[in-house]
Amino acid sequence: MRPSSPTFLSDEAVGQSEQQVTLHGPYTWRTDQNGYISTSIGTATNRTCFLTGVVGNLQPPTGSSTWGSTGTFVFAGDWYIFVNHNFSKWLGTTVECVTTATNRTAEFTWYKDQPAKLLGAVTANRRCFLTMIETAGAFDSTSEYVRVWNDGLNWYLGGNLASAGGGRAMCVDIPEDHGGWQWISGSVGMSQNLALTRVASAASSPASAAASTRTAPRMA
Repeated sequence: MRPSSPTFLSDEAVGQSEQQVTLHGPYTWRTDQNGYISTSIGTATNRTCFLTGVVGNLQPPTGSSTWGSTGTFVFAGDWYIFVNHNFSKWLGTTVECVTTATNRTAEFTWYKDQPAKLLGAVTANRRCFLTMIETAGAFDSTSEYVRVWNDGLNWYLGGNLASAGGGRAMCVDIPEDHGGWQWISGSVGMSQNLALTRVASAASSPASAAASTRTAPRMA
């Protein structure tokens, strides 16, 4: 059964672009603990965060259709990084943030078998990013992916998945272009270079968890 979309929306768009945009992070969260674990990574005011890495296991136990997810979201004025699964194996995520919220959109969601989701028109400064990966069996081969891209006219969120899964994304104005973001899995472990970092796929096993594991508000 598909999980419900979160009700958390980003801050209202800011009127004018900031003169200088800097990068915060990376923030990394890794755990083999089952359940939902998250922590705040700072304010959402004039600040936008996005997914730049996933490492570990994204596959449910054999015969299970349990959903797992990881990434970042806004709640009560802060950005949170989270891992949510019942796979009994390591799963981790890396998030980075930019110091702008200019014309930031709400979060969009795409799932397997849906048409590509329109995120908005291409503009001189609009950039769109993945914020979350969700799966109940997807991401088990190098032919499966979720990505954001533009065709010169519009930005889209979509992908190619053999099993249940999906992703989420949002857009914000940034006066720089660092290319496209795409997450590709592989059953024997591989990585795909992204604009600011890289994503490692399903078979990797991090050696240690993130420092603390205090819980934060659960996604609806």
